[in-house]
Amino acid sequence: MSIGKAGEDVAVHYLKGKDYRIIKRNHRSKMGEIDIIAVTGRTLVFCEVKTRLSRAFGEPFEAVTVSKQRTIRNVAELYLATARSLAGLESIRFDVISLLAQGAGFQITHIEDAF
Repeated sequence: MSIGKAGEDVAVHYLKGKDYRIIKRNHRSKMGEIDIIAVTGRTLVFCEVKTRLSRAFGEPFEAVTVSKQRTIRNVAELYLATARSLAGLESIRFDVISLLAQGAGFQITHIEDAF
């Protein structure tokens, strides 16, 4: 299993523990990918997950560049245009979950409304 896949699994488990309902993982379009789409309360959350083994290249969340943010927004717009069931949702949000390997687990940083 790749470190990215392992990180996404940890992020899904973390979000479920906070009562998020996972709608979709690895949503792909011709424009790119969104790691996790979830709902919390009446908010649809598009979540980017970044996982690293060390801080050698900075914090994992620092890899979510302006260009990556733009791609995620574009993919989210396409998703919203084609999604079938968005009834009852009042807002959308873009989160980043940053995972840094620490011993046998991960240090989790969840940045809500990151961009």
